[in-house]
Amino acid sequence: MRDERAKHMVNRAQIDHAQPAGQVARQRTPALPRIERSRGFLDLIGACSLFGAWAGRILPGLRDHRCTDDEQAAWRVSGRPPTGWRRPTSRGM
Repeated sequence: MRDERAKHMVNRAQIDHAQPAGQVARQRTPALPRIERSRGFLDLIGACSLFGAWAGRILPGLRDHRCTDDEQAAWRVSGRPPTGWRRPTSRGM
C-alpha cells in the first residue's frame, strides 16, 4: 500500500480483530502464557547463541587489524578509541 495512513489503519484493524481471539485462547488454555514465555526465552537464547558464533568467527580476524587513516582520524575527533580497543603490540610483526 502506498498510503501510509491506510496501511496503519489496516494493521490496527487486524490487531483489534486478533486480540479478543488471543484472550479467549488464553482463558481456555491456562498453560498458554507459560508456553509463550518459554518460547520467548528460547528466542533470546537462540539470538545470543548466534551472536556468540558470529563474534567467534569475526574477532580472531580483527586481532592484527591495522586501522586506516580514516579510522584514526575518527578517533582523533572523538578524543578516544572505541571501548575495549587495545593498541597493537609490536610482537609478531
